[in-house]
Amino acid sequence: MKPLFKSSILALKHTPNIEIYPLEAFMSGRMVVHENDLVISILSPGMEHPKTIRERERTHCVQFADFDLDRLKGEAKLTYGAFCITPHHAHNIIEFVERYLTSGLEEQKGPNRIMIHCEAGISRSPAVGIALATIYGLLPGSAELLRRHIAYNAFVFRTMLDAWRNIIVSRCTEEMKGIF
Repeated sequence: MKPLFKSSILALKHTPNIEIYPLEAFMSGRMVVHENDLVISILSPGMEHPKTIRERERTHCVQFADFDLDRLKGEAKLTYGAFCITPHHAHNIIEFVERYLTSGLEEQKGPNRIMIHCEAGISRSPAVGIALATIYGLLPGSAELLRRHIAYNAFVFRTMLDAWRNIIVSRCTEEMKGIF
């Protein structure tokens, strides 16, 4: 029987761990990155990603501010809303992770860790990590990450899950065309 989704990663025998850090941990050397690790670097608009991060092949650099758009009101929402995570940011993060998760399917090897950092490691990076753990069933699980990072940015988390839902709907639509 042919699988419904060609791009399913449910067949992974190895799932990477998610680790969340502040930028300072990377810069000081406490966050040791190995060749096989994925790095997601989240900084505020206008900040420059460190050269050592930018030049890694398995790194995705993204810029969005640490605002929860749902909590902003009136003028603040208009002023700061343009700097928040967008569906485009979320889609690109998911595609980056999935590219490396699925590239190891044949050999049953993929990244050992997905290391995510933002400036403080408190809000944006935990939200992305919790979303990826939810989407892909990665370790530690989303419940454990939620317990460790209670100050995660709920807007970032929801934007990531909405982007994943849109990716799945798009894939379903494309694959269903060949079935019916």
